[in-house]
Amino acid sequence: MLTEQMPQRKKELVDLLNERSILKVVWPTPNLLKKSIERNMRHSYRVELICKKLGIKSNYPSQQPHDLKGLGSKLQPDVVFGFAIGLDLDKSDELYSEIINYAIDIHTSCQSHHDERLISEVKVQAIDALCTMIENRGYNGGPYNFKDISSKINIEEKGLKSFYMKMYVKEMEKMDIPDLTVIKLDNLEDLKNLGVDSWIHKGIIGQGLEAIKIYESVGYKLMDAA
Repeated sequence: MLTEQMPQRKKELVDLLNERSILKVVWPTPNLLKKSIERNMRHSYRVELICKKLGIKSNYPSQQPHDLKGLGSKLQPDVVFGFAIGLDLDKSDELYSEIINYAIDIHTSCQSHHDERLISEVKVQAIDALCTMIENRGYNGGPYNFKDISSKINIEEKGLKSFYMKMYVKEMEKMDIPDLTVIKLDNLEDLKNLGVDSWIHKGIIGQGLEAIKIYESVGYKLMDAA
């Protein structure tokens, strides 16, 4: 469920957009939307792959593949649009943090792997956070190498999540992770399994194909985008 703060955050964001007369920025270009969807799919694949290697299982398979299924998924319009718009904004822009934080808030308030009451989900959170640091995310200053990640954990993270991040970062550094840039909307049906469980692989492809269908039905010609 969305938190009670979500409607107010949305109103504040709309007010800010109106005030600055840049409502057009709410709608990302097809190129940015495609790039955002592909980034989210690669992140999902990375998290699922590492969790499999480490024997970590979520208690919420109905929201797997990671981040791509269920309420608040990163393929949901108000979430994926936020990340897509953020790709085209300067990080110093006030609007950047407003849009990115709004998208993150919707995602984290709805997706169960952010539930800190279950050890299984805290472990997934730890892998999720580490993968985010490895990847090129404008809003967190990455990508970081493993040495920098270890330093950031000591400074920024606390509690049980920090404990697992410190444990898993050492294991991740030893892993041979395949090139995930091969995951593109243009080649989903031909994409070979890169090391995840079969149902996860099929799920990621399926969610990507569904996203193409949904967004093209409202005018986003993703397959024609660069």
